[in-house]
Amino acid sequence: MKWANSRIEIIFLLIVIFYLCYLLSSILIPLVFAFLFAALFQPMIISLRKKKIHNWIIFPAIAFISLSLIFGIILIFSTTISEFINQKDYLLSSLGHRFKPLFLWFNEMSKTYLNSEINIDEAISTILTSGFLSKTIGSIFNILGNFTSSFLVFAFYYVAFLASMPSYKKFLKYVSGKDNSEKIISGYEKILKSIYTYVKLKIIISLVTAIFMYITLIIFGVKFSFIWAFLAFLLNFIPILGSLLAVILPALMGIIQFDTFSTALLLLIILVSGQMILGNFVEPVLMGSGLSLNTVTTMFGLVFWGFLWGAAGMLLSVPLIVMFKLLIEQIPELSAIGRLLGTPGKEFQE
Repeated sequence: MKWANSRIEIIFLLIVIFYLCYLLSSILIPLVFAFLFAALFQPMIISLRKKKIHNWIIFPAIAFISLSLIFGIILIFSTTISEFINQKDYLLSSLGHRFKPLFLWFNEMSKTYLNSEINIDEAISTILTSGFLSKTIGSIFNILGNFTSSFLVFAFYYVAFLASMPSYKKFLKYVSGKDNSEKIISGYEKILKSIYTYVKLKIIISLVTAIFMYITLIIFGVKFSFIWAFLAFLLNFIPILGSLLAVILPALMGIIQFDTFSTALLLLIILVSGQMILGNFVEPVLMGSGLSLNTVTTMFGLVFWGFLWGAAGMLLSVPLIVMFKLLIEQIPELSAIGRLLGTPGKEFQE
């Protein structure tokens, strides 16, 4: 009975925690991003400290270089978005013109087999109305504005994590007490190492994907090649759905630009092939079974964190689930649930 009650209490506590995550999303999202970025630089900080470099040189240098790089990427992305918006009329009208024959074919099929007709001109004009465009453009600028304001909060958290994380042993010993300190420190180090491994490998794979896409789009002469490659880099952190969107968006741009569908189809085939090779073969080998999550867990995490935190939650869904998995594996009553979220290692495979 006590065993069952303890599980119920832990589950109830998790529900309360997730509800607080939903309420405090504006505070917690920059905090989680800052923790992940700070964890990524911890091995570098430890290495520099071993070389007897002073902390007052290490932390300002890493913070300034990394934050300048992130802010520079944001500025480039914002500039490219503005250029994209300036050509919105041409892009939308061209897209409607390209897809109109396909819509007409669907209309003929609908009249033949379903005895119904679709007003194609009305459907296209609804999408191309100024009201729809103004709402879409306003949403894009709101997202950019919110991200810029969140960047300041992120920078504050990030600098604080950079300076404090190397002293985690003293802090955890103080919080946990001498009796439980070794177990808590070991669990924290395992989580930190797993997150560092995941983020590092994911950045490398996403960067290779973005470079491959950028070179391919440049060869084909697709407009806004940088923004499609940059979006591919970000979307690659979103499991399943992200990889799909990363290839569809530049393919639509190809349909707008190219005179024939065959060229756009060839572009799509090349991009999909690159995504499949990197996502289905290279990434699993590099990640290994230790960080692997089963498909159901990945999909549930994507939907769950997307519901809680929107697009940011989708980007963070996998690292958050990995952290949650490793955390509950440290609790004996919930260790089975932690194993259920992952995939069996080679020793359990026939």
